[in-house]
Amino acid sequence: MRLIIWFIALSYAVNGAIMLTEPKLWYDIIPGVSMLGPYNTHFIRDVGILYMVTAGGFFWGLRSGQANVLLFACIWPAMHAIYHFNMWFGRGFPFDTVAFVNLAAIQAPAWVALWIAWRVHKSGR
Repeated sequence: MRLIIWFIALSYAVNGAIMLTEPKLWYDIIPGVSMLGPYNTHFIRDVGILYMVTAGGFFWGLRSGQANVLLFACIWPAMHAIYHFNMWFGRGFPFDTVAFVNLAAIQAPAWVALWIAWRVHKSGR
């Protein structure tokens, strides 16, 4: 299960790095992003920083064995997932490319990481 958290952390780090270094490319290639409003370098880089900090929290929690750090690192992804679920609800729950990206890149990693972090925390390992 820790390998799954490592994979999520790595994917968050890569996504954050792309958002920080190539925000316009990120805006142009991620389905649904342009539906949310005009291109905004500052906003994309701010969110990229959140992804990088979250990845760092996952890496730190895994490396140190501190389950509370893993749980803390899950806060932003979970809140982000709730926000995106609400946006999907507002769109009428369509099953389109935007919904798939939301599920695969936002919902699943957030909830899987939280579930694993909770299990690690409860087991005391």
